[in-house]
Amino acid sequence: MFETREWYETLKEKLLEVDANDELSDPSLPVLLLKVELALYLLEVLGCASEAVESVWVWLTNLEIVDRKRKNLNETQRQALANACVLLHFGKFDWIAALKTYATLPPEWRCYRIDPNDLTRPVTREPNGPKYVTGRFTTYKRCLSQAIMPYRVRDKKTASPGAVFFKTQYPRPRVITAVVDEAAIKTATSFNTSPVLFREEPQQKKRVSITYADLLRMAKELDDREEKWDITPRTQWVTLVKDVIHYRLFQANGQLGPANSDPLELCGHIHLPGMVGAGKSTMTKLIAVYGALYGDWRTTIVVSDVMTAINLADSLNRLLVKKGEQPLAVPLLGRSTRYVHIARVNRSDTLTEESWSLRWLDTRCALQGMVTANELQEGPLRPGDEPCERLYEKEADLNDYKKRLVCPLHAICPVHQMYRDMPHASIWITTPGAMAKSRLPLFIERRQIHLGELIYHESDLVVFDEVETIQQWFDNEYAMSQSLIDITGGALSTIDQITTENRCLGKNSSQPQRAFSDFAC
Repeated sequence: MFETREWYETLKEKLLEVDANDELSDPSLPVLLLKVELALYLLEVLGCASEAVESVWVWLTNLEIVDRKRKNLNETQRQALANACVLLHFGKFDWIAALKTYATLPPEWRCYRIDPNDLTRPVTREPNGPKYVTGRFTTYKRCLSQAIMPYRVRDKKTASPGAVFFKTQYPRPRVITAVVDEAAIKTATSFNTSPVLFREEPQQKKRVSITYADLLRMAKELDDREEKWDITPRTQWVTLVKDVIHYRLFQANGQLGPANSDPLELCGHIHLPGMVGAGKSTMTKLIAVYGALYGDWRTTIVVSDVMTAINLADSLNRLLVKKGEQPLAVPLLGRSTRYVHIARVNRSDTLTEESWSLRWLDTRCALQGMVTANELQEGPLRPGDEPCERLYEKEADLNDYKKRLVCPLHAICPVHQMYRDMPHASIWITTPGAMAKSRLPLFIERRQIHLGELIYHESDLVVFDEVETIQQWFDNEYAMSQSLIDITGGALSTIDQITTENRCLGKNSSQPQRAFSDFAC
């Protein structure tokens, strides 16, 4: 989540300081004033000051409407539009209401003149203002021109030794008390002397280039490793590459080149289509392993489900590192359904004592060992419900979000081994659900950044395996549809039915009819 409030805080305070007559007494007015002016300034930057002031909301939808103006925007204008869509959120009616409120303010507060009775007029600067806080456009220009939008940073306050309280929901809602041991905190602190931080902005991507000879050499090395470490069943990587992988690239003339002759230049968006069994997943594994061992690039592989991610990370680590060493492949999974992941792994035929999945799905919460036994008589904490970021010094503060504390034992807690492995791994494996929904714990990453955004920042190569199933998931998440007319529950059909019933009730009863807003969606 980007920081969308910091830009106006200083200006807001300055406006309130000079408001001797309480003309901005409503707390929302200074913010509304600044947001409206930023939006109107956007029209000037886009070269659209001659457009109606009410048209701003159309630009803020960020829809790729095919028109001459949008098509001819330069890089500076595109950057300004992208930033404005993050900082400003106005729908059509919200924007019109904001303009009319802005127009009622005295001219000495405004940078723009607005006629509330005619919002089709073009953008016009206020000739009689502003009198106060006149340097606003410096801030507006900086907001629309900054190349990297800052993320919102979460406060990190760590619990001290002594009693802490937290809520849990399973097997029933209740409050639990733990006594944090001072010696344990000292041990955890000694392990966390130099935490690894992720980059604050996207890194410069390495240009990934790999040849068929590189794939064969990598396959030969994997065969040698399987034989040396007695890994069974044997994959026969060299045979697999020779028999299955026959990629052909489009040439400059539009024709397909010879099989396996050209190097794969993986830069930008590349589509590698192929029928079932054409070796796409095999090539993905070889490219990722080559990058981890020789290419010095990080590969993220996006698969369709959690079990595939866990099993793939497990199989790659068996090939690449010895047990007990730092893993090169790590699955990145959401925490809220961790108990489901554990249950699936335990039912899996692939689970053995050597499985790496046991490292990432450990259920031993360090804080749980400091809870009195009688408070856990109904059962231990459910995996995924650990109170890592919701501890409180006082039981009375349990509903006060601002007084939340972070567990001080995270650096040694087995539950968070996956996150400690993550910065050092050259291969990340995740799912579309984790990319869209999950965030890293506060003690690993203070920014409110989704896992998908962090993958973009930190990965040189992202591979979507079985992309059609992944695309379907993203469509359901980001392009939801709602039927308007449908006998099974369309939105307009539902409203029509309620409206009809309400009107009949009003005709046949002395009771007053309900307002439409009482039942409209």
